[in-house]
Amino acid sequence: MNLKPQKRMAADILKCGENRVYFDPYLIEDISLAITRED
Repeated sequence: MNLKPQKRMAADILKCGENRVYFDPYLIEDISLAITRED
């Protein structure tokens, strides 16, 4: 599962680098459904 767009979006919202963004393995399914910033 490729979460690169979600990681890029999260890094932009948090104003940090993509390498600093960590996704909880238990929430990967919910994260994969996020398409826009409002999600």
